[in-house]
Amino acid sequence: MSRIRYFAYGSNMLTARLERRCPSAAVLTTAVARNFSVGFHKRGLDASGKAALVAVNDATAITFGTVFEIDAREIEQLDRTEGSGYRRLQRFRVRCTRSGEVLQTHTYAAVEHHSDLVPYDWYLALVLAGIAEHGLGEAYASRFRSLDSVHDRQLERPSRREALQVLSSAGIDDYRALLTELA
Repeated sequence: MSRIRYFAYGSNMLTARLERRCPSAAVLTTAVARNFSVGFHKRGLDASGKAALVAVNDATAITFGTVFEIDAREIEQLDRTEGSGYRRLQRFRVRCTRSGEVLQTHTYAAVEHHSDLVPYDWYLALVLAGIAEHGLGEAYASRFRSLDSVHDRQLERPSRREALQVLSSAGIDDYRALLTELA
């Protein structure tokens, strides 16, 4: 069985979320992508902001994430899940936070960037839960907590319900606390 490396920097950092999409997902390491930041500039099907890598001309800019190994047969399912608003990058280089080793990974980049978007609070909570799960630090988490999010008024939205189930399976029953608490 062939395995590929996938760099998750948004909601897929939360292992329980990615495992629903790719059951073979296994955490390999944490890593950073240099000269990139994360914004919520990708328009989701629900019209809210979703995480997107933003290339910046700043040597100090880094994006933390988690490198997973997944069965290569599952990458097409992940492509479908990520949707038409992302394109998959197949040779995306990241540096392991522990060893310093450079890895070639797959990741997703937004096709279009919309600066006027805001994520739903439950989506931002998925990102923060992934940051906490993988020990990416309070300084990094506080970057995300300082961003605006909006309460999703459609309580029965399928993506919201799925996100709350994932958060609950990860031991997080009060997702709003993630938006303000210190890790």
